[in-house]
Amino acid sequence: MYVLDDRFSTVVAFVDGFNAAHDGQALAGFGELVADRVLGGPTGLHWAYVIANSLVPDMTGMRLEEIPPQFNAPLTNRLLDLIDEFVLASRATGQPMNHLLVGVEAWVARHRGAMVERGLAVEIERSPGDRSKQAVSVGIDAGGRVGQLVVWDSGEVEMTLGGVDSDEVAVEAGDVETVAQVEQWLHRVWNGVTAGS
Repeated sequence: MYVLDDRFSTVVAFVDGFNAAHDGQALAGFGELVADRVLGGPTGLHWAYVIANSLVPDMTGMRLEEIPPQFNAPLTNRLLDLIDEFVLASRATGQPMNHLLVGVEAWVARHRGAMVERGLAVEIERSPGDRSKQAVSVGIDAGGRVGQLVVWDSGEVEMTLGGVDSDEVAVEAGDVETVAQVEQWLHRVWNGVTAGS
C-alpha cells in the first residue's frame, strides 16, 4: 500500500476510499469486527475512531489529523492487523462477511495449532454462498468425544456435544451479538470435548 505520508489519518482515508470505490462492499462487516475486537461489542463510532481511542489517551473532540505523531505507526499497524484478520477470514467466499462469521474463522485460525498439539481434530466449514442465511460450522473431535458449534450470520448459535460410543448427546442453542460471545461458545465446545481427558 502506498500513501502520501505515514499519518494514521492518511491510511484511514486510503482504506475508506478503497471501500467507497467498491460501493462499501469490500469492508462490509469490518466496522463490527473492529468494535468487537477492540471494545467487545457494538458502537456507533467509525472504526478509525475505535482503533484510535484504543491507543491515544483522551481522543475526545480530537480529529484523526490531530493525533500526535508518536501514535501514527502503532495505530496503522493495529489497523493493518485487523484488516489482515478480516481479509483472511473472508477470502474463501469472496462475499461481504458478517463479523460473527469472521470472528469464528479467526478464532479457529488462532487456536488450531494448540488444539492439534493436544491431539484434537478441527474442521471448519462455511455454508454455500447461495444460501440466504450464512453460517460457519466448527467441529472438534477428541477421539472419544466430539463437539460442533454452528454460528449463523443472524447471531443464532447451536452447540452439540456427545460421546462417540454412546447415545449421549447434548444440544444447546442461544443468541450472540459479539465476537467475544461467539468465542465463549467456541471455548465451551473445546472444553466440552476435552472434559475428563
